Amino acid sequence: MSESRRKDTAHLKLRRRLAETDDRCIYCDTPVTAETMHIEHMPPIGMFKDQQRLQGMEFAACKSCNNGTRGADTVAAFVARFSPRPGVIDWRLVEAARLRGSLRTTAPGVVEEFERFQEIVVVPGPGGIMRRMLQTRSGPKTEAYLNVFAAKLGMALFREHCGYGIPMTGGMRTAFFLNSGLAFETAKPLLSIMPLDKKLVQGKQHSNPQFIYRYNTDDFSIVFALVQFHEGLYVCVMACADWEIYGGLPFPDLFKRAYPGKLIEMLPPPLTGYRPTASGLMVPRGWRRR
Repeated sequence: MSESRRKDTAHLKLRRRLAETDDRCIYCDTPVTAETMHIEHMPPIGMFKDQQRLQGMEFAACKSCNNGTRGADTVAAFVARFSPRPGVIDWRLVEAARLRGSLRTTAPGVVEEFERFQEIVVVPGPGGIMRRMLQTRSGPKTEAYLNVFAAKLGMALFREHCGYGIPMTGGMRTAFFLNSGLAFETAKPLLSIMPLDKKLVQGKQHSNPQFIYRYNTDDFSIVFALVQFHEGLYVCVMACADWEIYGGLPFPDLFKRAYPGKLIEMLPPPLTGYRPTASGLMVPRGWRRR
């Protein structure tokens, strides 16, 4: 059997398996079937080196949520590849450079914004020794896309650990941190309530350090997680089935609220002069496929 035929067969089997357990989009209440669903990978395939993603955490999604939030996935994959250590040049920077083209069509304006918000800072390291770090901060468009990505991640983790799609009565609290932005003082209390850890595992391969997380859950109605993507992006999420019960839990102001069915509304407005294609890509007005 050829490689392409093998992939098509595996893809079809995955669609059928997902259809047996999920009859709606993981992110909204749109009904899906084996024929209409889009397969959502969270983390996305583009998050991994050479797009070599291990199996696991695949979900059923509708076309609108899957295609419409593609820009958020690309932004997350881009910023995750930036190390806080200045001068580090490896495959991550090479792949980040390649992602710039995708960013200009799926998330226009982010590349320019990203370049304005990078700087070298001097911060205390272990033992109080000062060290230079590359600090990346988010502008308004980058922040909006990463908030969408964090909300998607929260709903995916809820489905993964609670066994069903988050109800429309549920919601998320999310926060993200870019490369050197997650301070030890912030991480320590979060990790203290998250005793479990997980990563993608396939045979002898695993996804650490490209993707790994610590979490806690009651396996039914709520999930807390702190997720690491490479060295450049950390996401903290709380996803719950009933916002009336859990929505009032105390959270720092940096945690944003998000709700199922609202992902598209969270996206930043398109730049003037751009328009969406049928697949959700943003292209300059007047652009035509050749």
